[in-house]
Amino acid sequence: MGLLADPEGVPYLLKALKDRTVTVRRYAIRSLGQIKDLRAVEPILPFLHHSTSKVHREAFDALVGFGAEAVPTYIHYLQEKPDFRRCMAMILGKLGDARAVEPLIALLYEVDSSSDVYTVTNAIGSLGKIGDARAVEPLIAFLNKIDSSANAYMVAQAIVSLGEIGDLRTCDVLSVIANKPDEALPSDDRWFKPLHIRYDAALVLAEMGDVRAVDPLIAHYEFENTQWMQQKIKIALQKIDHSDARAALAWLEESTPQPI
Repeated sequence: MGLLADPEGVPYLLKALKDRTVTVRRYAIRSLGQIKDLRAVEPILPFLHHSTSKVHREAFDALVGFGAEAVPTYIHYLQEKPDFRRCMAMILGKLGDARAVEPLIALLYEVDSSSDVYTVTNAIGSLGKIGDARAVEPLIAFLNKIDSSANAYMVAQAIVSLGEIGDLRTCDVLSVIANKPDEALPSDDRWFKPLHIRYDAALVLAEMGDVRAVDPLIAHYEFENTQWMQQKIKIALQKIDHSDARAALAWLEESTPQPI
């Protein structure tokens, strides 16, 4: 029924969501997503928390598949259904609909409250995917307030999102972050150490052609010992149309040992 996109099959598929067989429930979710009947949104929601990852993924994909018509419903869930906010924040980014910008920005102001870190991080990521300039100033304000107590993953995502939006207003705050000492930046002791946050900020600066990326990129190059990361830094320097970047690139080429 789902493959035929037949709305008349919706009542039967909704009933199948209660089947005791996981496979039946999975295919019912998939078919409802293909039919795109909004009556199925509410019944699919609980499957976002299903213990089986395949069912969870099926529900997520189905909700994304409902498309733009479902955006007002998802914004409502983002604001009124705390149990589903984390997923809604991500789904709205997948849909890329500008109507979600203001509700997602509102989550930035909950960073210091009891709001779930992953919900806010997903919201930040979705703002980057949507690419609306209204998010620039709130994201800059967020980054201007960071210190060592901030969530490192959230900070890294804000940098990436500002890069995706590509607004030159971002350059000043990124320049500050790219040159901050370790003690002024957050770390999660696993994936995002201060040097990684500085590097992310410098990469975005380079993408925008800002010469202030040169010194932090060189500093990171001297730390890196993997050839592919060193090459990535060289590529970033090539994007900066400035004599300092060209001089730095020439110095790196001369100082890099040539393969025998």
